Amino acid sequence: QHGGKSNRESVRPNVITYTAVIGGYARSKERNLATKAEAILERMERNGVVPDMVAYTSVLNAWSKATSYHERKVSAKKSLAIIDKMERLYIEEEQYHMKPNPITYAACINGIGNSLDWNSGTMAEDVLRRMYDLSNTTIPSVKPQTNTYNAVITAYARNTNRKNGRMNAQKAESLLVEMTRRSQQGEVNIQPNVRTWSGVMSAWAGSGENAAAINAQRVLDNLEQLHDMGRTIIRPNCVCFTTVMSAWSTSRRPDAVSRAE
Repeated sequence: QHGGKSNRESVRPNVITYTAVIGGYARSKERNLATKAEAILERMERNGVVPDMVAYTSVLNAWSKATSYHERKVSAKKSLAIIDKMERLYIEEEQYHMKPNPITYAACINGIGNSLDWNSGTMAEDVLRRMYDLSNTTIPSVKPQTNTYNAVITAYARNTNRKNGRMNAQKAESLLVEMTRRSQQGEVNIQPNVRTWSGVMSAWAGSGENAAAINAQRVLDNLEQLHDMGRTIIRPNCVCFTTVMSAWSTSRRPDAVSRAE
């Protein structure tokens, strides 16, 4: 009997086991996958297993993949609550296994960007600015990277509508300008890539503005010109061209059809 009890205890789930289950939900097509992933995290804590940064990041990743209306409605709130808790545990309680890294913050921003909140773009950028503040004080290793900026640009692009579409597209483009400036000043980890450019094009294409297609085309032309002049190695890909073509196809301008071709 003692041997059987010892064997049962030796196969009790640990943090790796629980985190694997959370990751499985994040990769699944299940309805309410994020809620189920977060329930596993709560079960860990109830069972005396201490979650670490990887477990919390996996839950954030699940919120970024949520597809149901209910989950997307609360994904920004949930993602912010998780990153707030991680920062508090690490900074105030010195639980070093909870130290968030750039991947954690990118997952948080993606979770915000996946939400239906009308202000998700601004909330996502607030997290990016928080990373700069923390990198200069308590967590030097969380300085934003290219994928961090791209996640914020995507949040702005996904949140465009006729009410705030132009503003969000402008903010997305300003982040591209900021990335270019910072990378030229030596921050090599935030150099724009083709996803950055296509994200800005997408923000303009979905802005609902009368000049949406013109602005999406302008960004594409700018990238092509920079490449032709040898000032960037980035070349437009099929996503860039498809995005701009889509913008022209929905434009009411009389020359829209010819411009799309």
